[in-house]
Amino acid sequence: MKPYGQIAVVANLTPEKPHNNQAFERFTEHGPIALLPLSENRCALVWTHPTEGVDAVMALDDEAFLKTLNEAFGYRLGRFVKTGRRAAFPLSLTAADTVTGHRTVVIGNAAQTLHPVAGQGLNIGLRDISELVEQISITLNAGGALGNPAMLTAYSEARQKDRQSIMTYTDSLVRIFSNDHWLLGHMRAGGLMALDRIKPLQRLVTKQSMGFRHRHTRLSRGLAIK
Repeated sequence: MKPYGQIAVVANLTPEKPHNNQAFERFTEHGPIALLPLSENRCALVWTHPTEGVDAVMALDDEAFLKTLNEAFGYRLGRFVKTGRRAAFPLSLTAADTVTGHRTVVIGNAAQTLHPVAGQGLNIGLRDISELVEQISITLNAGGALGNPAMLTAYSEARQKDRQSIMTYTDSLVRIFSNDHWLLGHMRAGGLMALDRIKPLQRLVTKQSMGFRHRHTRLSRGLAIK
């Protein structure tokens, strides 16, 4: 386990303006603020803070919390007008030494827990599921027994590169965006501006985030399982 010395403050919010099913992420001096679209114009908030500063944030009343959040995030969605209950969770990188055992497979957050900076926790869990379904299908079509050693080995090997790549990618982003050095600050700003304007770079980052650099299962290609 690798602790990051950071806490994620999470809540459901209602902004003044429609989110139009867009997700937002803003990088601040304390950590990233991510807003994910929900139904009824609500947003799921993930606001990263240093461990030593989170108690003050959690102690704010709702009005002060929303005002502080607006000051940090800006007014692209107007004012935040309502918040649900807040919770706080310590952030760390954890990874199972092995994802298979005797007739057992661990997937999703049981296999790896990532920092939310890149929003990859759900994506990598879905790819775990997709690969497991693929291996179950292959095994059954071959007349094999579910959970046999060959099936488990095939699953583990198929997931290894993607898991390691995403863990390294996410951990690198945490280190880059948690460093206050002035030069890195300018490099971050330049990199984000380039990402906003250069379509091939956007496609490259999207491909990395969606796990398309590695193995494609039938489910990941939108095909039915045989």
